[in-house]
Amino acid sequence: MIKAEKIGDIVLIHISSNIYAWCFIAGIALNLLFVYRQTRRYKMTSYQSIGVIAFEGIGMIVGAKLLACFQTGNYNIITAGFSSYGALIGAILMLALYCKLLKTPFSQLMCIAIIPMALTYSIGKLGCFSAGCCYGINYDGFLSVVYENSKAAPHGTELFPVQLAESVAFMIMFILFYLFYRTHEFTPKHICIYVAVLSVIKGALYYLRNESVGNPFGSHQIICIALFIISMSVYVYIISKERVKPRERI
Repeated sequence: MIKAEKIGDIVLIHISSNIYAWCFIAGIALNLLFVYRQTRRYKMTSYQSIGVIAFEGIGMIVGAKLLACFQTGNYNIITAGFSSYGALIGAILMLALYCKLLKTPFSQLMCIAIIPMALTYSIGKLGCFSAGCCYGINYDGFLSVVYENSKAAPHGTELFPVQLAESVAFMIMFILFYLFYRTHEFTPKHICIYVAVLSVIKGALYYLRNESVGNPFGSHQIICIALFIISMSVYVYIISKERVKPRERI
């Protein structure tokens, strides 16, 4: 149950259930449902479709937990929380393993699986907002947020609602890429662009998080930079190969 009370520009949030976990579960469930529907659309068998979502689901949950342990220093996998980048990396690794075992083209499967990642993250950030984790910088302007009972965020301090900003930004990203996907062929080049945009958005919004104060290049930023460089490098490689092929035909 959520109860909000507004006092001037300050929003007081009262939360009495574990919405954090439910948002994370809902995000993963919608992600896997999207992937399942797309695999069926591309005439994959039920066995193949269930295999894809099983591998991806395990990768997302385990990856999210393991990277959260590393980032927070809390090596209790039950209480460590979830890392969005861990979920992304875990899903990619498990899908790569699935493709290796069943000899399925990895690039084709990734074109399906990558689209709903932004949706999953957007829903997950609502859970972060409810719990107060990943809280924003001190901010006393419009829509500032004050937590009273959070185990993560400071109590009685006006904060910027960065979790909501991330949720909105990634929801918009999902909608735009999905609309493109519905009318265009999604290729490995688009995967690279998708990951690069994701890294830029997350990297920019990091500086509205409280943890960025005095720590401009934390683990989040290092991962953002690494993924951006890798995705752009692969993009340039793909473009260069495409330009070489026409010359070879000539």
